[in-house]
Amino acid sequence: MRHDFGGYRQAEARRRAAEAALLGRIEARLAALAERPLPPCGGTRSLVMGLAANYGPAELAPFVRSLRAGGHAGEAVLLLAGNPPETRAFLEVHGVRAVHAEALPLLAMSPNSARMFCYLDHLIGEVLAADGTTPYRHVLLTDTRDVVFQGDPFARAGAAEALFFLERPGRTIGGCPVNAGWMRLALGEAGLRRWADAPVSCAGTFLATPRALLAYLLHMCRLILLAPPAARQSGIDQAIHNHILQAGLVPGTLAVPNGDAVTTVPDDAPHGLAVAPDGLLRHADGRASEIVHQYDRVPELRAAVARRWGAGDA
Repeated sequence: MRHDFGGYRQAEARRRAAEAALLGRIEARLAALAERPLPPCGGTRSLVMGLAANYGPAELAPFVRSLRAGGHAGEAVLLLAGNPPETRAFLEVHGVRAVHAEALPLLAMSPNSARMFCYLDHLIGEVLAADGTTPYRHVLLTDTRDVVFQGDPFARAGAAEALFFLERPGRTIGGCPVNAGWMRLALGEAGLRRWADAPVSCAGTFLATPRALLAYLLHMCRLILLAPPAARQSGIDQAIHNHILQAGLVPGTLAVPNGDAVTTVPDDAPHGLAVAPDGLLRHADGRASEIVHQYDRVPELRAAVARRWGAGDA
């Protein structure tokens, strides 16, 4: 038993040392970015990136099929961890690149927080060149299982360097017990008091240029590492996402109202969507967002999406 505890203490010491080293590299990168900003993104390519841990084809079918049908002809990358073998084959059939997120299970935090480190690793390793240039113009980070596309997700991407998508009008961080709890865990009571009256932006969809995304992910990962270890098992990525928006940590951001490019279906208010004859989920005035997130909260919307996009056979 004594030997077991000794091994545990050594493992914990190695973990803390690795986290400290990672935090140091992230802070050095942030300092370099502040001193020498990346050049404007002159590329033309677009990239959709998401996490699909433990999902099979059935869970991903609406996301994958609607992405291509909606008009996105660019690249799509899904990070996989714990998926059945048929998931990779399904993605390949539909032109989605599957990347094994080998670090995901090793990070002592929730998958939603851990994905941010995997996104950062992919961005630095495959999207940005060493000199900061890139062939990409925009990158969309998105949830997968509960997202359906109804048009080109990049149709309105040129509005700003980074687009934060708000949840329903009137929902504030302090007025939502869940978001208030996450903010308290991430930034303490002072952070909650600071942003209590701010509107809630959902971390499930975020669109940015590669240079804005780099700043966003560096700040995100830094603040996750600074949070208490127990807090990292919660949804603090959403709290930090909102802090980045409200504190102006990423230059050139725009907060986009719910129901515009993205509709995040509320769980505490009427959603205002109906299934139109063309199969799209439309607002009462006929508008259809290019992205609908958390549609599965409403049984009739979930059924309509399932009828249109089917199960996950190839």
